[in-house]
Amino acid sequence: MLFRSTDDSSAKLDFARGQDFVKVIREPIEVDTVPHNVKQGMGPRSVLEKTITFMPPCNIIIDIRTTEVSAQKNDPMSLGITVLNACTPANESSTHYFWASARDYQQNDKQADAFMHKLTVAAFDEDKNMLEAQQRMIALNPDAAYVSVNADQGSVQMRRLMAERFSDENAGPAAAAQ
Repeated sequence: MLFRSTDDSSAKLDFARGQDFVKVIREPIEVDTVPHNVKQGMGPRSVLEKTITFMPPCNIIIDIRTTEVSAQKNDPMSLGITVLNACTPANESSTHYFWASARDYQQNDKQADAFMHKLTVAAFDEDKNMLEAQQRMIALNPDAAYVSVNADQGSVQMRRLMAERFSDENAGPAAAAQ
C-alpha cells in the first residue's frame, strides 16, 4: 500500500547565502492536499514549495506555495501564503516576536481570515513551546556546544552571518581610528 500524506519533512533542502540574507529552499514535493485547500476546489494531490529567508538583524519571510497536481487542467490552482516574522531582544534570555500573515486568495473572506489566524497561532504556539524549552536547556549550560544536523544549515548560516556582522561592526571603530 502506498502511503501518502501532507508531511513534507522529508523534502530535500537547498541553501543560499548572500551578504544580507540566508535562504532555505525546500525542494518542491508532492503531498496530499490539505483539507482546507481541497474545500476551495484544489485537487487531492498538490506540490508544496517553501522558501524561508532570514535577513539581519532578525527578520524572517516564509513563502509557501501550494499548486495542485492535475493532468486535466491547463491552469492548475495555486495558493500562496507569506508569513513575516520580526524579533527583537527583550533581555538576555527572551525575545519579543512579532508576526503577520498574508495570502493571495480569499482576501475578503472573514471565515478564511479566522481559520488562517487560528492555524498560524497554533503553529507559533508550537514554536514558542519549543523555543522556551531550548532556552531552559541553554540556561542549564550556556557554554555547551551547538549540535547541528543537516536540517539546521539555515540556522547555522544565520549564526555565521550574524557573527560576521558583529565582527565587522566591532572592527569598524578600530579600523576608522587607524
